[in-house]
Amino acid sequence: MALLRGILILWPIRESVLLLHIISKRFLYKKCDQLFITWLMQKIHAASWRSQ
Repeated sequence: MALLRGILILWPIRESVLLLHIISKRFLYKKCDQLFITWLMQKIHAASWRSQ
């Protein structure tokens, strides 16, 4: 009975941690991707400005 109670308590905690891990990973990926695109666009803009 105690084992079942422990499983019932730990299972939602485990699922919440996994979900949080997935969400934070996606958020970090999007943030890094956005920063890279911004950096790349600045480089392209600077290169085109120099060529004029």
